[in-house]
Amino acid sequence: IIQDIGVCNEDVAGIKETWQTVYNDKENSGIFLFQVMFEMYPDYEKYFVRFRTEGQKSLFDNPKFINHVKNRVMDALNDVIVNLENDERLVNILETVGENHKKRNLRKQEFDNIGKVVIETLRRALGTSFTPKLEEAWTKVINCAMETIGKVTG
Repeated sequence: IIQDIGVCNEDVAGIKETWQTVYNDKENSGIFLFQVMFEMYPDYEKYFVRFRTEGQKSLFDNPKFINHVKNRVMDALNDVIVNLENDERLVNILETVGENHKKRNLRKQEFDNIGKVVIETLRRALGTSFTPKLEEAWTKVINCAMETIGKVTG
């Protein structure tokens, strides 16, 4: 898949290296990802109502939400990055993500937007180390991933 979208081995190495920087602090990185998402798409909080509890001002005050961010979302992203060179496993991971989110009424458009959120989060988090070449490679990978998920979610 990766070769089909014009991402070379050097790009994959760069993606994995930058991802490791982010994933080393997966809780704070995941929180930042969701902060950026809710800034860009405030209505996406509606998809997380199951984590809302009475009296909480913010989802970020809920340990269950933080656990979801850290152990579900960030680990799923990690699985994608780790398996970039394993087409069968990569497609399986992405299709599973699609199936899990289709039940929650997330569709291709939401995932396309989430792809934009991932890139914007990396841009902000990595600063100048997120070079145009890296951004281009990341964008190709994320767009491909969101496209694969979108085929499942509709």
